Amino acid sequence: MGPYLLHIETSAKTCSVAISEGSTCLAHAEDYSGEHTRVLNNLIREVLAGCQMQLNQLDGIVVNEGPGSYTSLRIGVVAAKGLSYALDKPLILVPGLKTIARAARQKHPDYDYCLAMVDARRDEVYLAVYDHDLRPVISIESVLLNNELSERLKLDSKKTIIAGSGAAKWNLFIQNWEPVQVEIEMLASNMIPLGIELYNSSQFTDCSLAQPFYLKLPNITTPKEKLITR
Repeated sequence: MGPYLLHIETSAKTCSVAISEGSTCLAHAEDYSGEHTRVLNNLIREVLAGCQMQLNQLDGIVVNEGPGSYTSLRIGVVAAKGLSYALDKPLILVPGLKTIARAARQKHPDYDYCLAMVDARRDEVYLAVYDHDLRPVISIESVLLNNELSERLKLDSKKTIIAGSGAAKWNLFIQNWEPVQVEIEMLASNMIPLGIELYNSSQFTDCSLAQPFYLKLPNITTPKEKLITR
């Protein structure tokens, strides 16, 4: 039996949590309001109640490290670190793009490559390319969606799938390459296979060192004019 893992996903607008026993999802809950700070603790209570479990029965805490929304990522990682420290349980940081690629491969096991991508802003995505065995062909980077991208990747579109929140923008910016699009929502329940794999291989992260993988600094602008004058 076990291990029992709590999975936390807050990298985008959807906030979700799940509890797994081994590779089996025992309970999951999602909230689409975008108010992660307000709903996360309630979602954790909900899945614990659904499994009739207490926090101290968990064997580890799994969280999506990113990339994704700066503020959203921070909420999830801070919560996971707090639980890991308070419960003295291992902390596991899961790469979000690899999670997407793994879920896409389960749906389409006959494809050779997966372009996992997370929406950044405008014509930009966070992208990584994985082969059929989930080995990175192109490591995670921020890229612009344009026709030059397909030429740089040099992959056979007939053997390639694209998945993740950034995939929806593909056809808006790229016309010379049409790989198969797979709908994969970044949810805590999709993190279970990778989370248990990392747990079983003891790939834990020290709470004091754990940080979200932002990839880019937040897009903070200052107003050109003072909005309030004295």
